[in-house]
Amino acid sequence: MDLVPEDRRRGFLGVWSLFMNAGQIIGPLVVGTTADAYGFTPAFLTVTVALVTGAVIVLVLGKETVSAEP
Repeated sequence: MDLVPEDRRRGFLGVWSLFMNAGQIIGPLVVGTTADAYGFTPAFLTVTVALVTGAVIVLVLGKETVSAEP
């Protein structure tokens, strides 16, 4: 949010909200379908892979906007 120009923040929040809502709808459907078709272990592994992938993306592409200096 800090990196978005002030005149584009509304659009950014709209797109961010769209992705969040889509993830909240699609995520349980994917995990539930995986659990029904293959069992709970592959479903939990699917969630683990998604979380680790997200963490790696944030670590690699995430830019710190707060400096450590006072």
